[in-house]
Amino acid sequence: MNNTSITATLRGNIQVISNLDLAGVLEDVLYAPDVPYNLLSVRGMQKVGMSVTFHENGGVTIEKGGKVIMTGKSQKCNLITTNFKMAKQVNNAYINYQINANNNLDNNADNGNCKLWHERLGHIGKNKFTEIKTKDLFQNTVPLNEINPTDKLCEACVYGKQSCFPFAKSKNKSHVQRPLFIVHSDLCGPITPSTIDNKNYYVTIRN
Repeated sequence: MNNTSITATLRGNIQVISNLDLAGVLEDVLYAPDVPYNLLSVRGMQKVGMSVTFHENGGVTIEKGGKVIMTGKSQKCNLITTNFKMAKQVNNAYINYQINANNNLDNNADNGNCKLWHERLGHIGKNKFTEIKTKDLFQNTVPLNEINPTDKLCEACVYGKQSCFPFAKSKNKSHVQRPLFIVHSDLCGPITPSTIDNKNYYVTIRN
């Protein structure tokens, strides 16, 4: 769109639960950090044997083998929306996807790079990394089996955990006459990369 392209950085399968509480697997999913929404291809669903029916009232039903597995509804933007959730959540990051032999992760020469997997999994700590392997929190932990987490410092983690000494507290607060009499505010940004909804700043306000 607008003569631009978007790069997908990951590829794999994701286990999901539809808005009708039916479990299934989305195969050959592409992850593009610059896309703020999850997109489903109607043609792609039809290719795997699903039937997509658009109704006059704006509703949509998606069937597989004569059974309705998902429904959706039309929005003002002429797009069809539906709700589904991931099958499992680990450390606030949905990572319950199955790695197949043909996707980018298995064929990546950097799979044995501990630093790379540390970043892929949201900068988790050494203990959490070990827990993922020992408790089989992935459906397929083969790419992780040969990786031994190290104590090497991560620059991003060091910056993220920086703190400053607290400001001296005033013992005499008689000058404070009402709530919001003194307000402390901090603005942070621009942050790169942007958030999933394309935000680059955040502000904190303390009374």
